[in-house]
Amino acid sequence: LVGQAGDAAEGVLAAANLMDPSDPEFVDHPRVRRYRSEVETWAKDLDNPTASPDDPNVVLGWTMADLFTRAVASAGSVSRSALMKALSSLDVTDAGLAFEGIRFQATPTDPVVARQARVVRFDSVSATFSPVTPIVSTPTQPSGTSGPSGPGG
Repeated sequence: LVGQAGDAAEGVLAAANLMDPSDPEFVDHPRVRRYRSEVETWAKDLDNPTASPDDPNVVLGWTMADLFTRAVASAGSVSRSALMKALSSLDVTDAGLAFEGIRFQATPTDPVVARQARVVRFDSVSATFSPVTPIVSTPTQPSGTSGPSGPGG
């Protein structure tokens, strides 16, 4: 949505944990190259000209699918309990298009996997976000809580 605002969005700050594949800074990153190749092949195979590798929803979907397939692979069996156990012990540092150093980690007492991000700034000329800060982390949840207002949400 920020890109649609054009010049009015110049300098807007946001939190991000995923690389922008349209940003020249990341175009040669190995995970971005693989992502672009796979998404472009997928879009062509499906005759789907609207599927763009630059679409943030596609970037997010790619990254979440990577995390999920890793959990399935580590589950040992494809059962609900094995998958839940694998998802609740997820610990990945190179998922999808995550920035280098971003860690996706869950535990049985803290299921929130994305607790790291960088502050990024929008450049309306290039229509890309550029990192402003190093990676910052939010604190983990205290044991026994399951959401912002404790057990039961």
